[in-house]
Order: sequence, then C-alpha cells, then structure tokens
Amino acid sequence: MEAVDVIKNMGLVDLQPVTGTLRLNGKEYKVNKYSLKYKAHFMKKYGIDRITAMCAGYDKEITQDLFFAEVAYTLLEDRADFPEFDNFIDAFASTEEYRQLHDVIIAVLGLKSGLTRAETAQAEKEREDKKKAKKKKKKKRK
Repeated sequence: MEAVDVIKNMGLVDLQPVTGTLRLNGKEYKVNKYSLKYKAHFMKKYGIDRITAMCAGYDKEITQDLFFAEVAYTLLEDRADFPEFDNFIDAFASTEEYRQLHDVIIAVLGLKSGLTRAETAQAEKEREDKKKAKKKKKKKRK
C-alpha cells in the first residue's frame, strides 16, 4: 500500500491547517499555517526519523516542546518582539504558555478538531439528530 493510500484511508487528506494565535506577554502573535514549504524546511534540517523522535518526545537532544517552539517561531508572522529564537522561548514559562504552544501547533498542522471534515460533519449530524429526538420526546409528554 502506498503512503498516499494510507493517508486517504486514515482520512488525513481532510485535515485543514489554519493560522494560529499565540498569546504571550499580553500580546497576540499570528502563527502561519504549516505548509509544504515548512515541511520541506524541517525535513531537510532534521529528516523524518528525527522529526518523529522529537514529536514523540524521545529525541536525546531536542525535546518535544523545543521542537514545537522552533516550528512556531519559524511560522511566526511578526518576529519584531523576538529577534532571536532564544527571546521567543524565554517567553514560555507557565503551564498556560506551554498549553498555548501545543494548541497552536495542533491548529497550524490542521489537527485542531482531531477529526477530519467528514467525521466532524457526521458528529454534527448526530448531535442535531439527538436534539431533534429530544424535542420530539418533550412534545409527546405534553
């Protein structure tokens, strides 16, 4: 089975990267979508095995958080407040800031909802069907 077939079977072709927002030091920063351009950049720099290890948190030199911060910094639309990577990572100290970093990475990679478009549509339909069924049940009681 080809990699493209695996991606299609998993529904990953439906995942949609979006521009994310980080809130640091009381200010919002836009983080651009993770496009093929950036994927190529990181693949060239680290290779797939190393990226996999960093994302899974078992790389011996670069932690998951540092890799995610590097991705976010690379995708940062305006770096005026963070001229160097060290300035950027210095802004992450609290649990909330770490959570925001992870949330923005999920969004820019297109994994925000955790569901594909088809799965999201199905979940919404099921939710609507339950609401309708509940309303019918209430009407029958009256």
